[in-house]
Amino acid sequence: MKQNLLKIKLASVAISAAMLSPSLQAQVGGDSNSDALALLLEQNQQLRAELQALRGMIEEQGFEVRKLQRDSLNRYTNIDDRLTALESAAVSAPA
Repeated sequence: MKQNLLKIKLASVAISAAMLSPSLQAQVGGDSNSDALALLLEQNQQLRAELQALRGMIEEQGFEVRKLQRDSLNRYTNIDDRLTALESAAVSAPA
């Protein structure tokens, strides 16, 4: 599932990169600095893709942390309820 989510996010970054302004695309292809500008543009796109992937990982990890916190609270509550029931049974049982 993580791989599918990552592929979807990378595809959305690729679509965003394809929608660059025409003036920026013209600059990349036009002057003597075109190689340097093309390299910067490619690096920018790679960094955006990496940032998007990292944001997705952070979102997934946040979900996992919330789930672990919820599970931990449920375990604690369950143990507390069982101990309370045992204490009540011990008090009410004749010795």
